[in-house]
Amino acid sequence: MGANMVGTINILRTNPIGKYICSRINFSNIPVKQSSGTFLDIPYTSCHSKDIYYLYFTIEDQIRINDLIYSLFVIHFREIMMEGREMGLSLHNIVTGFIIDLKLHDDSFVYDRLMKQNYRNRRSRRLTLVKPPYVADN
Repeated sequence: MGANMVGTINILRTNPIGKYICSRINFSNIPVKQSSGTFLDIPYTSCHSKDIYYLYFTIEDQIRINDLIYSLFVIHFREIMMEGREMGLSLHNIVTGFIIDLKLHDDSFVYDRLMKQNYRNRRSRRLTLVKPPYVADN
């Protein structure tokens, strides 16, 4: 998957996310009203026919796709953080490597967001570990 210069996102069935996105596509022979959209370049499959001209995602499918992408991103980030810590790398080097690996370095706010997310996760785990079991959550 990737985006070209005009903003079209290329979806390939060679990875799990691409397969999942392609599996959520609905077909119609009449236009389906959508509130907004993103241009997707999907692979030509046997599902195409001369009678089917319109492809769309339901709102529920869009939510499922977003949830999957976010969850896989968080899992991947946590794995990279654990591997980097085991290798003895600094937090700055781990996050910078992660940003470069995913080609996110064009976004000036990505580093700060990832650092804040990592801080919140570590703080939450630390508070969970030090909180006595008999203290009720409020």
